[in-house]
Amino acid sequence: IEAAYKIQKSIEGWAKAGSHDADYFAGLIAFEEAKRFDEEFRIYAGHKDERYLEAGRKFLEASDREVRRAKEFLHPAAYAHRPESCMLMGEVLEYERLGTHDTNALVFYYCAAREYYIAGQRDPALRAYAGMMRTGHPQSPMIIEMHARLFPKQPPNLWRPISPASTSAAPAAAAGKVTH
Repeated sequence: IEAAYKIQKSIEGWAKAGSHDADYFAGLIAFEEAKRFDEEFRIYAGHKDERYLEAGRKFLEASDREVRRAKEFLHPAAYAHRPESCMLMGEVLEYERLGTHDTNALVFYYCAAREYYIAGQRDPALRAYAGMMRTGHPQSPMIIEMHARLFPKQPPNLWRPISPASTSAAPAAAAGKVTH
């Protein structure tokens, strides 16, 4: 445990020195701790004893503190458009909101999807796109843009197939009507 603590502190030191890779890992560690504290909170919150409820409140406070730390570590790397940091920042913001609909997670998921797409990594881009769909309105310009990039193929129009011959004949027929 002591060795893990020293490693965590050295990663946090590198993050404060400006390493975006260390930012990501320090944010990931803090986010995992926040989720662990939330699990403990759920265990203690189910009891009626005041001491258990107080312990649950302390776990909730610790979880909130770790979420804040995760955001602090991830901000520099996410603003540098590091896709893994953007993705994790979106997950942290989505996890944090707990019922409110005000979140910037969509922006960070968009950053991750765009950067993964530019790098040619379709599967991570699709995971980020799924996060966008969970946190944003379907008609958001960011969602529309990423949908167009990730799914560029037009769906088949089965009710009225359009053939190249019918499209070239239509302007000629329309032109004949105009000349009368």
